[in-house]
Amino acid sequence: MQVSVWQQFQALKKSNEGEASGTIRCGVGRRHLLLKGERDEPILLLATARRRSPRAPIKLKHVSIQFDSRYEVTATETGQSSSEWFCKIGCDASSASLHGYFVELLAATANALPGPLDDSAVDEAIEALMELFRKMEVPSRASMTGLWGELLLINASSSPQTMVDAWHVVPTDDFDFSTDAFRIDVKSTASTNREHEFSLRQVRSGRPDDFIASVVLRSSADGLSVLDLARRIAPQLTGAGQAKLWQLVIDTLGDDAESTEWQTFDVAAATASIMLVPAIHIPAPSIAPGDAQVVSEVRFRARIAAVCSQHAVPVSNIF
Repeated sequence: MQVSVWQQFQALKKSNEGEASGTIRCGVGRRHLLLKGERDEPILLLATARRRSPRAPIKLKHVSIQFDSRYEVTATETGQSSSEWFCKIGCDASSASLHGYFVELLAATANALPGPLDDSAVDEAIEALMELFRKMEVPSRASMTGLWGELLLINASSSPQTMVDAWHVVPTDDFDFSTDAFRIDVKSTASTNREHEFSLRQVRSGRPDDFIASVVLRSSADGLSVLDLARRIAPQLTGAGQAKLWQLVIDTLGDDAESTEWQTFDVAAATASIMLVPAIHIPAPSIAPGDAQVVSEVRFRARIAAVCSQHAVPVSNIF
């Protein structure tokens, strides 16, 4: 069985400040290091040369970033040590509920990078990470159950990589997945009558290849959280796919990431509940031709259990 990044991290010994003995090596050339700090916090060391232009440290709510950090690195194979320069990204030890997300995101980010990095490459990587870290300080842009349903669809597909490639870049896009062959929006609910919220644009686009995926969720103490489900998907993806997966998970959750660990759902039951319906069959209000010129957005709720029974298509036909 493949050992996950999180399991590898948990097995690491703690490293004292300024030393990197037990590490997970990442990136092209395996020069970037993921290690465990003195208080069990994740730390990513991005391999760099010493900066030509010094840059001040950065402090955010959950992380701190320090440039030109020097670490004594011990090679596992030989036991020999060398002093090397890094950009240090350290997670706050008090944000333990987020450490699982940080480990996955930092490893995926580092694995997509060459090494060592010059100043401009480091700055570009740090700016992208800071944007994500800041989003963890603001309210969620979408519901946790909605994100869980999207991950479920990726997990249930025959090609998770294809689905991740098709996944929206912005959580508020009209459709969660979009390719040349189809568009799918996932609707998750705990209601057995499959009541969901729709926008008129989703169901009256006039495109025959637009679909609604209705998913019924059932809470379960033995189920999976968003983090668990994303971890199940990640090994099936390319390095770039893993980076996109974790970036979108964190982008979508925002500050809700701290409270998702205890929200778990039955994966088998949810997978069996997936009903894929052509969007054109979803009942929707009509807008008079004259009003259509001034009405820019219509949102409504509809119970579609009967529609699913009559018009659902096999999931295998699409993905």
